[in-house]
Amino acid sequence: MLRNIDVDTILNEDISLYSGLSGIGVAFLSFYSITHEKCFLEMAFNVANKISKSFDKMFVTFESGLLYGVAGVVVFFDQLASVTKEKSYQSIAIDLMNNILTNGLVKDKENLFLSVIISRRILIVVVLE
Repeated sequence: MLRNIDVDTILNEDISLYSGLSGIGVAFLSFYSITHEKCFLEMAFNVANKISKSFDKMFVTFESGLLYGVAGVVVFFDQLASVTKEKSYQSIAIDLMNNILTNGLVKDKENLFLSVIISRRILIVVVLE
C-alpha cells in the first residue's frame, strides 16, 4: 500500500505528522528501516523535497505543534538524518526547532515566556524567568 502513494499528489498545505507529509515520511522511513527496500527511502527523500518547498511560509502558515505543526516536521527530518547519516537533514531539524523556540519567545514587563501551540486548541506557556 505504501508503495502506491504518490507524494506529488499530496497537498503542500498539510505538513503535519498527524495526517500529512511528515507522517507519511516517517512511515516511509519506518518501512525502509524494516525492509531495507530503497524505494521507501527514495519516497522519504521525495517527501523531504516537497516539505522543503514550504520552508518560506512554514512559520507564517503552520502552527508549531507536534501533531499538526512544524515540530512534526522536526521529527521527520531528525529521523531522516538518523537513517541516512546526512548532516544536512539534522541541520534542517535543528534550524526548525530553533525557529520554533525563537518565534515562541514573548517578553512582558516581568517575565520571559515560551509559548508554543501544540494543537489547534492548546497553547503551552512556560515562564522562563
